[in-house]
Amino acid sequence: MAGRVTYRRVAKALLLALLLFAAVLVVYGACLCATAKALINSAKEIRTTADAEREIAAWRGRHLVAFYDAPLELGGDNVYWVEVLNTVLSKLRIVQPRSLEMTIHMRSGKVQSVWLIFVNGPTYGTSIAEWFVSDPAMRLHVDQHLRPWAAFVEFSADLPDHQRNKAFAFNADCLVKPWGCKQAEDVLPGIWQLDAAPK
Repeated sequence: MAGRVTYRRVAKALLLALLLFAAVLVVYGACLCATAKALINSAKEIRTTADAEREIAAWRGRHLVAFYDAPLELGGDNVYWVEVLNTVLSKLRIVQPRSLEMTIHMRSGKVQSVWLIFVNGPTYGTSIAEWFVSDPAMRLHVDQHLRPWAAFVEFSADLPDHQRNKAFAFNADCLVKPWGCKQAEDVLPGIWQLDAAPK
């Protein structure tokens, strides 16, 4: 009798521990998604050098992200990286390693470009680059060489808002989804139609 009671207590304790662990993972995943969404919005909010400086300051020392900055050797350039990684979930083999990175390129104190890069596993990625330098040829271009698995979109900062909003419409949930999000269209819905929109 005592043995059965002990077994039940152990089973209940194990079940409670598993439920608690699952709850912690759910909260962690939700925090990762919220951070990724904030990073996407942060990149989208950058329209001027002052915006870039504000966002760089806001992400320094923030939890759940890796922040790097490095001066480049030529031209007085500086590059800032903010990266959200699903390290815990991928180490537990719940999802494959994925990350979302915002890169801000500054030259002589002025913003040159802002990048958002979603890395899906060891090989494929979906990325956008917004350029703040004047170049009519850079209005909007979608590189489809690795379709459907990966894509690269680049556009100028004066792109109309309706197109620009679509370019920043990353699916932050892909960071924590155990299935799906294998193709560029899953990460950035409508990506293949971006440059078909009216200019």
